[in-house]
Amino acid sequence: MKIILLHFILVLCCLSAQAQDNNNGLPWKKKVSWLIDTRDTITHQGKTKDKPLLKMIEDAVDAGKMTAYDPQQPDLSMKMPMKDFRSIFNTLTDTTEVSDPISGTVTVVFTTHGLVPDAVYHYKVTEEWSFDPASGKINVQIASIAPSIDIYGDDNVYRGSRSLFRISYKDLCELLKREDPKQLNKLTNYIWQANFGTPKYDNTSATPMQANAIMVIDDKLPDNDRTHFYREEADDSLLSEIMIGDARNGTLPAWNAELKPLSRQLTMMEVVKQTSSARIDTIEVTDPVTGQNMYTTAHAQINYQAIEQYKILEGFTFQPTVGKTEIIIKAITPVLNLPTTHSFPETPFWIKYKDLQPVLNKLDQYHPTSTFAMHIWNGFFLSDIKPQLEK
Repeated sequence: MKIILLHFILVLCCLSAQAQDNNNGLPWKKKVSWLIDTRDTITHQGKTKDKPLLKMIEDAVDAGKMTAYDPQQPDLSMKMPMKDFRSIFNTLTDTTEVSDPISGTVTVVFTTHGLVPDAVYHYKVTEEWSFDPASGKINVQIASIAPSIDIYGDDNVYRGSRSLFRISYKDLCELLKREDPKQLNKLTNYIWQANFGTPKYDNTSATPMQANAIMVIDDKLPDNDRTHFYREEADDSLLSEIMIGDARNGTLPAWNAELKPLSRQLTMMEVVKQTSSARIDTIEVTDPVTGQNMYTTAHAQINYQAIEQYKILEGFTFQPTVGKTEIIIKAITPVLNLPTTHSFPETPFWIKYKDLQPVLNKLDQYHPTSTFAMHIWNGFFLSDIKPQLEK
């Protein structure tokens, strides 16, 4: 089975990947391009309905049914002149005389140089991302797709890819809808599943695709310490300590993490049980009256300093024919991946994002350059680990 490579190759945005300024209340925005390999999908061995996908696009542009745009303009603001477009597909034929070393016979060999549509299987997808931290909603719109070719140096080492031209995602969907609906389904399924790094083709209609996925984020940004997760008060509580403490006393509603997450609110007793270790420690204490030493037992306590990750439960909805994905941040939980001897469940419960907002807002006031929303936002772009589909 071929390995399908998926990676972000370019972040086209004037905003810093390390910080966002949302004081004006406007959504955060970013343009992102990533490369897909379609050899195992829409152009297996370079063909769809016995016709390469690139050839379908070429014919549509020549017929005026589709517009080609400058590959350097991700916003499709500049059309590619037709002569430049045609030059991509022009071929040159060289003639070379070859002499047979034995018979001395001279023959003419014709060599054709030019783009081979069958060999173009990389496509660069450019998306426009928008995030509203207050609502926890992320909108992703596919703007364009660009056929791309691999570039190799003189040493035959891969140097990257070069886009030939750009086309509107909407125009491509319309083309495939008319000429090859089955391949349109494969393309949209690949883009959908690529969110999670596990390409599968199981959607056979244009209906929206939906799934829940879990993303894990670290409690620090590159070059930052963990002070974002401290509250600037006398107790200096960690975020994980606040979440577990408030869930235990009922201040924050906690929801089940197993069997249809968020389907049932947990009781305070259930929360205590989920955040109590099964390990019993023996502790030596001194009686303050008699001064005698004695032994007692107690459950092992959570070491909040050791909690370094948080899980984010997200709901994905993809509308394939328009190329729009909506991601909703549903809930958050600290990851209790502590030593196994403590026997804590890794995901004790879920706290809904909207319920946790007052706590996060308070923390963010003290650390405006390292907010929790920034960790979520950057988690999509600075991590090679894709969100995992909920089991």
